[in-house]
Amino acid sequence: MPRPSDVVIVAGPPCAGKTTYVAAHRQPGDQVLDWDDVFAELTGLPVHDRGVQDRAAVEAQAEQVFRSRMDALTQGWIIRLAPNSRHRAIMRRLKGARSVVLALPIDECLDRLKRDPSRDQERDAQAIRQWWSAYSPSHSMDESVIVDQVGWGTTAQ
Repeated sequence: MPRPSDVVIVAGPPCAGKTTYVAAHRQPGDQVLDWDDVFAELTGLPVHDRGVQDRAAVEAQAEQVFRSRMDALTQGWIIRLAPNSRHRAIMRRLKGARSVVLALPIDECLDRLKRDPSRDQERDAQAIRQWWSAYSPSHSMDESVIVDQVGWGTTAQ
């Protein structure tokens, strides 16, 4: 169970429990930077609602805001999908961080999605599948992979 001395990046597919994981592990004073929250803030839509007219333009703007806030983050948590190990390595290097990947099985993520009526079922099921098709593991000692969310316990390096 990581304790941030500075910054921890939490990555994983949609419905893996990234936000829940951070809520369970954050300490007083920790900041949380979540890409979904930035998108919702810019659009005024609920978290996970991507029903905007020019989604690509809004995502580009959200990415700029996210990067600016990431630059300012000194202690806390960054929540991203980040399936690519190089992307996670770049963020770790930029922030002097470590990363945790919640690699919950695709079937579990899809089951969680079905139980969440607030999410776009078709779009998010596709996003879960895309995350798993794009996922690349890291061999870095600065990254932990959690494959079983029961007690946040089964961890592999």
